[in-house]
Amino acid sequence: MGVTARLTVARDVVAIDALVKKTSKKDANSTLLLGSALLNLSAFDEKDNLVGFLCLDDVPCTRLGHSAGPAAGWTQEAAGERFKLGSTAFVRVCATDPLYEIEAASALLRVAFLHIPSLQRLLMAAGGELSFTEPGLSSVFSRVASSKEAGVVLYEAPREAVVPPLTIRPARVEDHDDMLPILQRCERAFPALAKLPESSRPNEPFALTRVVAGQDERNRVLVAEADGKLVGFIVMTSDVDTGNLAETFDLHPFDNFLPPEIYEQQYEEARTVVRERKLGQLRAEAARRKQLEAEAAEQAEGADQGQDEAAAETAAPASNPPSAQGTTAGEELVGSGEQQEGGEAGGGDGGEAAAVDAATEPSISAEEAAILSDAEPTEEETRAEMLALFAGTQLEMEPTLFAVTMLCMDPAYEAQAHEFLGPAFAAFNDKLYCVITLPHDSHEPALMDAMTRVAPLPGSLFPEVLFMFNRHALIPDFFVRLGTPDDLEQVATLVAGMPNSSDICASFIGAAAAGTAVVAMCQSELVGLCTVNPEVDLELLQANFALSSHVDLAYQPRAQHGEIDMYTMNPIFVHRHRSFLAASMRLLGKTALYYALPPGQQPPDMQEVLAQVAPRHRTASEKQLQAEFALYAFTRQAAFKRRRSVNAQIVIAGASECGLAVLERLLLDLDLQFNYLTLLAPGGIKVGGMVCQYTAGVI
Repeated sequence: MGVTARLTVARDVVAIDALVKKTSKKDANSTLLLGSALLNLSAFDEKDNLVGFLCLDDVPCTRLGHSAGPAAGWTQEAAGERFKLGSTAFVRVCATDPLYEIEAASALLRVAFLHIPSLQRLLMAAGGELSFTEPGLSSVFSRVASSKEAGVVLYEAPREAVVPPLTIRPARVEDHDDMLPILQRCERAFPALAKLPESSRPNEPFALTRVVAGQDERNRVLVAEADGKLVGFIVMTSDVDTGNLAETFDLHPFDNFLPPEIYEQQYEEARTVVRERKLGQLRAEAARRKQLEAEAAEQAEGADQGQDEAAAETAAPASNPPSAQGTTAGEELVGSGEQQEGGEAGGGDGGEAAAVDAATEPSISAEEAAILSDAEPTEEETRAEMLALFAGTQLEMEPTLFAVTMLCMDPAYEAQAHEFLGPAFAAFNDKLYCVITLPHDSHEPALMDAMTRVAPLPGSLFPEVLFMFNRHALIPDFFVRLGTPDDLEQVATLVAGMPNSSDICASFIGAAAAGTAVVAMCQSELVGLCTVNPEVDLELLQANFALSSHVDLAYQPRAQHGEIDMYTMNPIFVHRHRSFLAASMRLLGKTALYYALPPGQQPPDMQEVLAQVAPRHRTASEKQLQAEFALYAFTRQAAFKRRRSVNAQIVIAGASECGLAVLERLLLDLDLQFNYLTLLAPGGIKVGGMVCQYTAGVI
């Protein structure tokens, strides 16, 4: 009997409540669970009848149907080190139709682990033995602790028990017959990742055999097996044109895929070139300015001297002093003047020059300091200079990446394709990054969920989308906790180099003191940060946005809403955005987090996991409660709901009300995420009327 599992949606709640009531004699209140639990899954038979429901929570709890009084405290204590927020979850509800118990339980648990890649184990606190009543659960859950006083048993199901890991090994020529059917299926589903290299003569028979036989230090082929059956293969190469990628994508967060020491050398060289060029320009401009000021001063001095001489000639005939007295006085005056002038001149190279130097040295130093400050290169200038200096140059050292050129999986095991990454990095032991490029019109396989989409540079015409994965992202020791003031030093290290690093540190200090800062840790190193404002103006949000499409305010009181103030994540771990935000909500007691994006501000990295809330377009007369920002939401209900990515390049011509409505409809689609939208507005966006409600932030 074919049973499939998927995320629970609102229309399932009636059937879920009936199933839970039937199997456990308890009320599930699944509407409340949808908005507060970590993950809710529903299982259906081939006739689309509900046959199972699984609710997971990321806080120690007892399973529905068992006493939660004394058992709750014991469960939390017994879980101990087994429970780690972000990688462990508790089973709150698991209800299955008795006729489908084994199939439904298996499907629900498998989808739960595949849906949350960071989930490593499930815990369940229940009473009695599972062996006879629920064989589907007992086949994967094992007893780890029990308490007679509390009347509860703690069970554990590791990831490996539910989703057996694939066996990965190097491909052999004799694997050809098993690899060929998988290749043929993938040629229809993912043609870009099933394209044989030209060197294998793809139009001739046994091209796949030539790919396998051609393995060397720079070209590797791995296959995956499940229960002795070949279920997938991957082809990789370290011959990658990094220069072409650097000209097209923003690779600076990844050191341009260069060894760190080479990248730092190029970076400093580019900074020096930019600084010297700017210094030359600024000093030349200062010299011209001084010359103009000197010429203006000379002209003013000449005009003043001419006026003094004219005044002296006018006064001379009118004065008739006594000759002896007048001469003595005149000579005395002149002598005094000469003495004064001679005194000044005598110190001209000494007194006057020293006075002038003393008077002007501070101003010159200040001017030079200003020039030096203005000559400091910006990040954009340095990166542009690096591209101009080093684009197309031959590197002495190998780049730090390898590329996946083919990836073909049996559809039943496609969600486990990420298991290739560990052995792939082992095959290229000196590489830090794995990259994949896909045409814009290609579907994204499941592996892309574990990778990072690299942003293209403005105006890029590269015909493919670039995805990246860092070797260190394989480290499993990732957990989330509340931030403390002692984390400030690591926070400063994480945000060093960011233009708003001081603002982030200041926000963290206040949030940590208030208990509203959350950090992500990996091997004792801080890799992520989120600060939350616990106060949200729900009236403002409801008046301006269709909030009810994302949250059920009847079941989510005001205290369970928060606003993301600051957020940053090490680029290596951006694939863990969902897990980090979900754990942050649990630690802070929130069921919904909002992010307000003002017009002109750069969107945050985690925007792709947020859902944009549709604005309520208001007329010009409705001035009250206006919100000048775009609103994004991250809720418990949709925390692990992934929209299907559409990388097709879509151009909308014209910024009329019709064109902008089409653009808004694409951006707000609940199931599809359009990543490459372009709006052509030759005349700009009209101001006034309904169109002016579409701000840059909304678009």
